[in-house]
Amino acid sequence: MGMKWHLIKYMADPRRREPRNVGLALETSNGWLLKFVGEEKPGLVNGQKIRSIHLQKDVYTSWVEYYRRKADSNRWSDVERLNVSKPGNFFTELAGEIFETDESATVILHRLYSELVEEPKQLSPSEKFHARIRQVFELAQIEPQEHVRVPAKWTDTGERVDVEFDFGYQNGQLHVMDAVSITRMTSVLDFKARLDAVERAGKIRSFVAFCSYSQVENADRLEELLRPLEKGARTIDVDDTQNAADTLVSIMRH
Repeated sequence: MGMKWHLIKYMADPRRREPRNVGLALETSNGWLLKFVGEEKPGLVNGQKIRSIHLQKDVYTSWVEYYRRKADSNRWSDVERLNVSKPGNFFTELAGEIFETDESATVILHRLYSELVEEPKQLSPSEKFHARIRQVFELAQIEPQEHVRVPAKWTDTGERVDVEFDFGYQNGQLHVMDAVSITRMTSVLDFKARLDAVERAGKIRSFVAFCSYSQVENADRLEELLRPLEKGARTIDVDDTQNAADTLVSIMRH
């Protein structure tokens, strides 16, 4: 069976006939995958991210929940009937079908969404880096804690303190993870110092450093920057999000 994809559209003023794509639904043999503008995770809409739609958050959220509910119950035909019987500001369109592909359904969802739904915008290198990390978590189907604080000791005889990492994930043991910009050695050494301090406290043994290897063009310089990280952590290059997700899943299994 192929995968059909549907665009979810919103038209602020039906008289102008200028709809915009606000979501994408992918129908697969194993069920549905949906992704919407402003939705940080299923059912959770960030109101600031939908300001350009000029729509109240609660109204938009109710429509997002409606489409997810119909997809989860495999009643998408209700959506199609609504398009015909009671056309409104929100409607859907069967936009295409994919019959053969080596890509996973999740990768296809993200690719089509980025091509057809997201507003084109210029992201800073830091924003692109963090967006890739979010995508890695989503592809790995891992929901981490954010801004986790863990016990640490700056010296062997010093007092125990708490230090912060960007992410944490509990899976039999606590894995702590950080977005480490390798454009500066100071960022690398800051992460390594916190890692060493946590190891002195003796509570955590699994560390992950998310990096973007493309930030450093010189291979010798890249090796120099990675060397301190790799002494205590697993490094993951987020430029290839699918491979990064696979690596992250492998780490979490051990």
